[in-house]
Amino acid sequence: MYARLTRISGGQFDEDQVGPMTEAIMSQARAMEGIRGGYWLRSADPGDLLALTLWDSEQVMRATEEQAAALPEQAAQDVGSGQVTVDRCETIGQF
Repeated sequence: MYARLTRISGGQFDEDQVGPMTEAIMSQARAMEGIRGGYWLRSADPGDLLALTLWDSEQVMRATEEQAAALPEQAAQDVGSGQVTVDRCETIGQF
């Protein structure tokens, strides 16, 4: 299994925006082929949100790169965020 960790940092998140924004993104992500699930996380750093998505394989994760990149970029624009970063990882353990 593979994971993609996306961080949206430096945003001015209005509490009324966060719920609908994350639900819209999760809805689109659920429709992607090969996705196993995911999590939205709020960092202890104000203005940072993280999305962790889990994928069947590196191949299916990479196949969604373009489509997946558009989701946090749009969210960052919606909340006036400064930066989106993405890390890709192979899962090597589960507990």
